[in-house]
Amino acid sequence: MKRGCKTGAFSAQCSGETLRWVSTVSAVALLLVKNTGVRKSLLVPLLALQMPQNVINWMKGEYGLWSAFLALTVRLFYTIPGELELPLVLLLLVITAPYQVMQQRGTQAGLIIWATLSSYLGFQHISRAGGIGRAFHQRVLVPTVASIFLVAVPVVLLYQGL
Repeated sequence: MKRGCKTGAFSAQCSGETLRWVSTVSAVALLLVKNTGVRKSLLVPLLALQMPQNVINWMKGEYGLWSAFLALTVRLFYTIPGELELPLVLLLLVITAPYQVMQQRGTQAGLIIWATLSSYLGFQHISRAGGIGRAFHQRVLVPTVASIFLVAVPVVLLYQGL
């Protein structure tokens, strides 16, 4: 499998894993930033669908199980704010996902679901920001750029046939 990006005079072509990392970082940024109109609970299944394979393998492995166990133990004794609970939900979602669901990752159907969900999240962000013009103001610039990357990556992957 190709790694990294190749640049030419008029185009740039990146591998699927590199684009998945870009999208994962964008989704995590949307998860952490405050000035966004995106429903953060929709980012959890999106992240589970588009994260790179080595992150999924880590989550499904021994370290992921221990991380989930420790996080659930802490949650039993302490109150965790709602947005900080979403990474725990993501970890549990990936660990308990059936084989058939995880096999949709990297397929054309998975890319279409990813593109549809990220387009909805981008629409949600732009409409709650007050339109496309206001979405590029300084206070909502990071979520806007992250939303653009979330929408662009699955479209590029579908175009490349990955």
